[in-house]
Amino acid sequence: MTATTTTAASDLLTRARIATRWPELGAGDLATIDGDPAYLALALTRHGRDAAQARREVDAWLAAHHDGGYHPLDEARALFAPAAQQVCDGMRGFGTGARVLARDLFAEGRERAGETAAKAEAGIDTAAGALAPVARFVRERPVASLAIAVAAGWLIARKR
Repeated sequence: MTATTTTAASDLLTRARIATRWPELGAGDLATIDGDPAYLALALTRHGRDAAQARREVDAWLAAHHDGGYHPLDEARALFAPAAQQVCDGMRGFGTGARVLARDLFAEGRERAGETAAKAEAGIDTAAGALAPVARFVRERPVASLAIAVAAGWLIARKR
């Protein structure tokens, strides 16, 4: 037997074992699973199990059915574990950097809002100062003020 024939026979044996243990899985599920425990757990979730229950069933089955506790994915897990840890560490660093950036932007926004509020208050003071002579005129000459207001209202209404 060649290595390809041995692998094909092993794949068929694994598919047969999976099909025996979980008869609800169809041929399409078995082809997709292709010996990968993660895909097996995913297929089981599509057949009504929650993710934790599916993972427990798969782990128990793997422990009972693999010779010497070896699984073909063990090498891949060992090979990619350092890289996966680096990705996790990088994501934590990214999260820390994003928090610092957000805090800095929030502080800058608060500072700008304070500056804008100060400018608005200065504008209000300027407007109040400009309207002070008008207020004094209305207090000193109420009849003339009323006549001016009526005339302005009549002119505005006429243009509409």
